[in-house]
Amino acid sequence: MKPLIAFDVDGNIVQSIELYQKVFSEVCDEYCVSSEKSDGYLIETTGDPLEQQFAAMLELSSDHQDVLDAVKKWRKIAHAPDNIAPLYNDVLPCLEMLKRNNYHVCATSSMKQDHLGRTIQSHQLQNYFDFFLGTDEKMIDKRSHKPTILAKYSITDGEFVVCSYLSGDGKGDMKIAEEWGSRGIFTARRGFENKSP
Repeated sequence: MKPLIAFDVDGNIVQSIELYQKVFSEVCDEYCVSSEKSDGYLIETTGDPLEQQFAAMLELSSDHQDVLDAVKKWRKIAHAPDNIAPLYNDVLPCLEMLKRNNYHVCATSSMKQDHLGRTIQSHQLQNYFDFFLGTDEKMIDKRSHKPTILAKYSITDGEFVVCSYLSGDGKGDMKIAEEWGSRGIFTARRGFENKSP
């Protein structure tokens, strides 16, 4: 069985963290949260659900309507068609090596499917990934992508456990790898070098 690597995209393939933090702070400002409180918080809590992050800032429950509205605003701005984050410099050499060595490579992201598609196309990455999976209104994170990955590669759960890796930049990615029975590859990017998963 060929090795299979599923790549998280935000903060792992593309340098989205700074952009996302900026949008997070702007949305918090709309709810009268000081920049002293919000600046850096999204980065510090990478891997936590947006609902949880905004709930902490607004000091409300994660299912409060103001929190849900803040998340919706964040997604609309952060995933706007003109907000395509740049690629990390080491990504293309890595993807080229994996392609040369005949690995199964896919992208799994909590990014909305349409924005993920724009990001992949913008960086001309479609030839490196067998497929890329984002989210929609019903599926809010990549946690539920495993059955689709199994089906697309026509492999069993047992085969997946033996051959798969999930590469990601946050503690959430490492939790998902554990839930999937996959091995996690924690990618330390700017701002996370001293953070353990």
